[in-house]
Amino acid sequence: MTALTYLLEVSISLLLFYGLYVVAFSKETFFAANRWYLLGTLCLSLALPFLHFQQEILPSDIATISLPEISLATISSSVHTTVWAFTDILWIVYIIGVMAFFIKFMLAALRIYQIYRESDKVNFKNYQLVLMRDDYAPFSFFNALFISNDNALSDDDQQKIMLHELAHIKGRHSWDALLVELLCIVFWFHPLVHYYKKSLREVHEYLADAAVLTQASKRQYGHLLVQQSLGNVAFSITNNFNSQLKKRIIMMTKNPSNRKAMLKYTAIVPLFLALLFSFSIQNAAAQATKDDSKKTEEAFMVVEQMPSFQCCDAGDKTCSNQKLIDFMITNMKYPEAAKKNGKEGRVVVSFIVEKDGSITDATVAKGGVGFGCEEEALRMVNAMPNWTPGVQRGKTVRVKMALPFIFALPKEDKE
Repeated sequence: MTALTYLLEVSISLLLFYGLYVVAFSKETFFAANRWYLLGTLCLSLALPFLHFQQEILPSDIATISLPEISLATISSSVHTTVWAFTDILWIVYIIGVMAFFIKFMLAALRIYQIYRESDKVNFKNYQLVLMRDDYAPFSFFNALFISNDNALSDDDQQKIMLHELAHIKGRHSWDALLVELLCIVFWFHPLVHYYKKSLREVHEYLADAAVLTQASKRQYGHLLVQQSLGNVAFSITNNFNSQLKKRIIMMTKNPSNRKAMLKYTAIVPLFLALLFSFSIQNAAAQATKDDSKKTEEAFMVVEQMPSFQCCDAGDKTCSNQKLIDFMITNMKYPEAAKKNGKEGRVVVSFIVEKDGSITDATVAKGGVGFGCEEEALRMVNAMPNWTPGVQRGKTVRVKMALPFIFALPKEDKE
């Protein structure tokens, strides 16, 4: 499975599951069910692409064309200029994004730790009360309840806030927040993951508000929320008392949902099965098409115009060999285990250049060196970009080829 295929299937799953939540569940007062729905479908969407039913591609029994040997002794002693591919640039952008979001996360976590360390603390049976010196809005983080020591709240209002934050602590909402925050770091570019984060935080607040309303009137508690909304917001990775004000007041004033509305959650099952079936069928169809093509189309040993590496014209052997060697020198590495143990030898990898120039059926035809040499040779063949396909009688055809690798250490490395 390619990264693009995985991302596409994850996106489809997230879109349908989140769409179902917005349309059918977000207006209901089944807050606990909505919490588990959001957590479950988020994780399920990330795992669903791996639940495909795979089919094995059968190799063809055909002759091979050998290419010039690639010597790792030459590669290890040469200096070459790296050519950046578009996919390399995308990976760099992705890694920069991950680092930026991770740094933001760590700065928030470090600030919370700093506040915790500088504050007075009172230990209770199930939680720890942290009395902040700065004027931050009340929040909770795991089993710590943070509240400003200088607030002007009445005892009654402070009790309501503590009930709210204790509901977060008892419900272990910080674990949900941490999971979603980490997923937002990995999938920082995906808007649906961030929508999941926002909706899950809303549900956390609904659950905590419901716990307070068992001991307080809606009017008094709503007034407290409005009053506290003018304070400072705490941190994105914590459960904050004054977040999502408007939606929380609307949800507080709603009548409880009819229990029959719980039947709507059964829609999850057919949606999951439909996604699993469609992804599996699509994958199986692609594999079957590939298998049929391999079984019905001959892979030639020799053709009028042999495949050429990268942008060389079909049949231009000199250009193809030079660019192939340049590619290997730029990207290949002598396995550290083999270098450490002084291992040398010859590995031959066979593969097929398809009619579209792509590389398939890469296998080790001759090995026995060990210590990662076969794996490195196979990795390099699979990493090759598309070739200019071979031509026979004016038509592009499949050609099976073999690429020998000589793993030889320079004298200085041996010594």
